[in-house]
Amino acid sequence: MQALNATELLEAQALRVYLDRYQASHTLRIPPDDVNKLARINETLGYPPVNWWCATCVIEGLTRMYAAIDANYHSQPITISTHADTQA
Repeated sequence: MQALNATELLEAQALRVYLDRYQASHTLRIPPDDVNKLARINETLGYPPVNWWCATCVIEGLTRMYAAIDANYHSQPITISTHADTQA
């Protein structure tokens, strides 16, 4: 499994809402642009392609992807500063 860079990790966390919504309501609707982003993240993690037309495949793929992200990055949180560091 490859590591996600900070940008990819933040994007993945923003897209986690789809898995969270599924777990809450057992319904799933992901816009095509977000499917493409999730597919790219899944590929970066080294997993085989997901059949995005198969609900069971999508849920399994998202669950696997976020379990891996949590396992690998939970102990290494990313800190984002809202102000630029300046040196005199």
